[in-house]
Amino acid sequence: MHIFREVTEQLDISCVDSDFNGMGHTLYHPRMLLRLLMWGMVNRVVSTRRIEVLARRDVSFIYLAGGGKPDYRTLARFRRRNAGVIKGIFKETVLLCAGWGW
Repeated sequence: MHIFREVTEQLDISCVDSDFNGMGHTLYHPRMLLRLLMWGMVNRVVSTRRIEVLARRDVSFIYLAGGGKPDYRTLARFRRRNAGVIKGIFKETVLLCAGWGW
């Protein structure tokens, strides 16, 4: 889980479409949303409703969310807007880990 966070810090996410501007109480950083969705994929959890619950109850999701609690609509909207990008970033993550011998 710590390694996953480290890897996602290295990713270029400039192509991710997000409403995030650093201000406002309901906006979440795209890197955090990306982490939750990708960690869900790693753990075979694709339902944004389930990820919402896990971000409140499961220590690994809580850690990756940095204490944030995005709702399922936020996660689903982010995933829908960035479907192709997320798939590419997930592949990049796997290749990056393989290159590091993980």
